[in-house]
Amino acid sequence: MDSPRSAWIVWLAVAAVLLLVWPGLALFDREQRIAGMPLLYVYVFVAWLLIIGLVRAWMRRAGDGD
Repeated sequence: MDSPRSAWIVWLAVAAVLLLVWPGLALFDREQRIAGMPLLYVYVFVAWLLIIGLVRAWMRRAGDGD
C-alpha cells in the first residue's frame, strides 16, 4: 500500500464485508416492510448500491492518474 488511494480501497472492502455479514444483517431482519418489501431486502439492496457507487467513484478517481 504505497498511496492513500490504495488504503481507501482496502477500507472500502472492509466496510463492504461488514455491511453484508450476519451481525449487520441481523439488525435489519424484522417484520417491518418498506413499500411492501421486507426491511432486510431493502437494506441489502441499498448497501449493495452504496458499495457499487463508492467503487465507481474510486475507479473514476484512480483513472485520473497519479
